[in-house]
Amino acid sequence: MGSYVIRHFESKDFMPMLELWNTCVPADGINQDLFERKVILDPNFDPEGLIIAESEGKLVGFILGIIRKVPMEIIGLQEDLGWITMFGVKSEYRGQGIGKALWGKSDEFFRKHHRKLISIATYSPNYFIPGIDIKEYPDAVKFCEKLGFVAGARPLSMDNPIVTYKIPESLALKEIQLNKEGITFRQYSRELIMPMLDFMKNHMPGDWLKGIRDNLTLLTINKFKEEQIQVALEGDQIIGYAQYEEDHFGPFGVRDDYQGRGIGQVLLARTIQSMHNRGHHVAWFLWTDDKAAHVYQKVGFKETRRFVVMKKELKYEEGAE
Repeated sequence: MGSYVIRHFESKDFMPMLELWNTCVPADGINQDLFERKVILDPNFDPEGLIIAESEGKLVGFILGIIRKVPMEIIGLQEDLGWITMFGVKSEYRGQGIGKALWGKSDEFFRKHHRKLISIATYSPNYFIPGIDIKEYPDAVKFCEKLGFVAGARPLSMDNPIVTYKIPESLALKEIQLNKEGITFRQYSRELIMPMLDFMKNHMPGDWLKGIRDNLTLLTINKFKEEQIQVALEGDQIIGYAQYEEDHFGPFGVRDDYQGRGIGQVLLARTIQSMHNRGHHVAWFLWTDDKAAHVYQKVGFKETRRFVVMKKELKYEEGAE
C-alpha cells in the first residue's frame, strides 16, 4: 500500500483541487467560478470539512462535508444533520484504504459538531447532485453501503429540448377553464413583491424562499427579468409560481389546498414558453421525484439521470456526545 496523508484543505490546494475533482467525478466537473461560488463562498463552508488525501505531493482523493453555521429561513440550523456533497478518489489509488481514511476523518468532523444523521447529498442550496448517480458511480454506491449508509429516495434529473416548443392545446384550454374558476395567470411584476414573499414564507421550502429573495434582489439591479417568474393568483393572493434562471427550470410549486386542479401544469407550460421565447434551446433541472416527473413529462421533459440518496446514523460511544 502506498503512503498517503489525510489532511484538511488549504489555500495552496485550490487549483490542484479542481483537477482532482474533475478527474474523480468527471460527470460532475466544475470550474473555478463554480468552486468559489458553491464551496468557498458558501457561508456554511468550513475548511475542516473539506478533507483531502495527498500522496507524494499530489492530491489523490477528497470528501466535502457541510454543516449549517448560518440558519436558513424556515429550516433553521438543522443541528443534528451533516451532508456529504461530493467525494472521490483517483482510480489508480483506490483499494489502498484512502477512501475509508477520508470517510473516517469526515466522521470525526461531524462528531466534533455533534451531528447524528449524515446524508449524501440533500444539502441546500449548494448541492452538486441530489445523491449518488446510480449509472455513473455504481462503485460509490457499493462503497457507501459498506460504510453503513442506507439507500433511500431516488430523485431524477430531467431535460427538455424546447426549440420548437408550443403550449399544448389541452393546457391552453385548461388555463381558460381555470380563469372561469377565478384563477388567473400572469408574468411576475414588482408590485407583487409582498404577496410573493408571503406565499413563499407560508407555503414553500426555506431554500426556495432564499432562491426567490436572491432573484428578486437581482431584479433590482437589472440582472434578472420579471418574465422569468410566472405566477398564479386568486384575487390578490399568489397561490402558485414557477421560475427559471437561464436554461435551468425551477423551482415551481402550488399551494397544497389548490393542487390537483392543473394549476401547476399551466404554470409549467407558460414558463417553458417564456424560456423558448427568450431563445433557450433546452430546459433542465437536477432534482425531482417520480410523482412530479409525470407532470413534467406532459410538456416534454425526459429523465436523463437517476440518483440515490444515502443516509447513515452516526454512532457515538456512550457519553461521548
